Amino acid sequence: MRDFSFKYRWLFGSACASRGKAVGHVSKRCNTQETNIHLADVSKAVAAGCHGVLVLDGVSYHRSKGLVVPDKLTLIHLPPYSPELNQMEQFWHFLKSNNLCNRIHATVADKQETPNEAWQHFADDRRRMKERHFRI
Repeated sequence: MRDFSFKYRWLFGSACASRGKAVGHVSKRCNTQETNIHLADVSKAVAAGCHGVLVLDGVSYHRSKGLVVPDKLTLIHLPPYSPELNQMEQFWHFLKSNNLCNRIHATVADKQETPNEAWQHFADDRRRMKERHFRI
């Protein structure tokens, strides 16, 4: 018996290399509403008296009219087809290649918990996060 089902999960994540801090969450959906939740979480993590800057790609929900950008944040949108300008892309590539591919899960619950575990592993490693280019 084999499980060929797909249960998609999306990982929203941001990191501050200078503070060694990361904020992220896993969602069943990838849309403006989830992006707003992530922006609110990032805003809460910005230190008092500081201002956060997020680098985003050009996906539609990053530019939606329904996006609510907290006062403590500024969004910078990258030009099309330029993932090399976003340091987080290096982490996403590593995560997909090492933590999220070619895995056998004993249960559906294990499969759904994998993105949470992968993100937590990154968020807990402050030394690696502080490295200039996320040399993972």
